[in-house]
Amino acid sequence: MRLPPTATSGNRHTYYCATHGDACTTHGNARTGPAPTEAPTEALPPTLPPTEPAASGGEVTGDAANGQVVFTTQHTLPDGSSWSCNACHSITPDELRLIGPGLWDVAVRAETRVEGETAVEYIHQSIIDPEALIVPVADGQPDWALHMPHGFGDVLSEQEINDVIAYLFTLQD
Repeated sequence: MRLPPTATSGNRHTYYCATHGDACTTHGNARTGPAPTEAPTEALPPTLPPTEPAASGGEVTGDAANGQVVFTTQHTLPDGSSWSCNACHSITPDELRLIGPGLWDVAVRAETRVEGETAVEYIHQSIIDPEALIVPVADGQPDWALHMPHGFGDVLSEQEINDVIAYLFTLQD
């Protein structure tokens, strides 16, 4: 979603909420209950063989097809808000920015974010602690990175997090 020229930094969230109210919990417009989820319709690359847990190493161990389902399913967080990853993150090569950054090629970008940390470790940390490292945004880009909801690490199992990471690794050229 591209913001109109009249959308200033002070009203970006209000603009987003007004146009995507079903994803906004701040203004009480969030959907209640689980969102309908359809099974993935396109084939995903095969899952890499498990070698070690993603949280402690750099290997992709999850199931990408299940990760796509987890990515598009609404989850109720400990604060009572309800979110899905795809409500804020685009997954297309055009890197369209919704609220959070686009995730196409995130595995490639994540590899260089923190010296000595693998892409898997970086993405895992970003899911469980969204403010562990805030990536600076380019001039003119919304600063919505600070708005990622906290609590996905409390409601997603380690396997579901690994599955989402495996799915994100499929989003590349």
